[in-house]
Amino acid sequence: MAGARPAQDAPQLPGWTAGAFVDIEAAERHLSADRARFIKRNDIMSLIPIHVQKRLFHPGDIAQIEGFHQLFTLLNAAPDTAELRELVVDYFVMDPTLRVHLRSPLPHSHNRHTIPLPADPAESSHTGASLGEYTSQSRAYLTYDFPLLNPPGWTAGVFVSIHDAEVDLCGDIDNFVQRQDIMLLIPRDIRMLILHPGDIARIKGISELFTFLNINSDTQHIRLLMVDYFENTPYLRGHLRSRSQA
Repeated sequence: MAGARPAQDAPQLPGWTAGAFVDIEAAERHLSADRARFIKRNDIMSLIPIHVQKRLFHPGDIAQIEGFHQLFTLLNAAPDTAELRELVVDYFVMDPTLRVHLRSPLPHSHNRHTIPLPADPAESSHTGASLGEYTSQSRAYLTYDFPLLNPPGWTAGVFVSIHDAEVDLCGDIDNFVQRQDIMLLIPRDIRMLILHPGDIARIKGISELFTFLNINSDTQHIRLLMVDYFENTPYLRGHLRSRSQA
């Protein structure tokens, strides 16, 4: 029967995908609709078996649908797909239209915190939306995707609300990145996220900066500079506790 699903594409048994996605079929369908962008992610495609890749690259709709179903089956059943799972989840997180398919919490700690940035900055920019328009969503996004980012520690003692401090620092990012004395002390991978033109990448970079300040014992200098930055920025000063632990 034309258009019928091949017998081997039986529904997936409960497993990793059932824990990661609200509706597996809907996630497959919407990722398939995003195929043109997805197949440009060489870091992801290189981890997908060649027989699945061939279907994803095939010009025929049925082959592509089969390819995405096989990809989800691979993620669900294969024991050695941890890196691929992380990259696919990050791909969903970075796209607002795909992010809604993810459950919270995810079926693993998801604390790798790496987002491979696209070669073309425009691919991660959200046309027509300013950083200010995204900050209202950023709190749910950061809490949802990175539940382990900021356990109680230095930041909890310095800021009234870590989340609010992150969000408002994002709003001041154009000024913040001009502080070369601070930027040079930030690890390169975090600095690249903060300097990236994409709003979501910047939000993630600021959150990872706060994590870096929180858990690294050799950050005394940058901690002092950060507190100084907040103290000398009227828009940010209110986020500091009366007696900081810098």
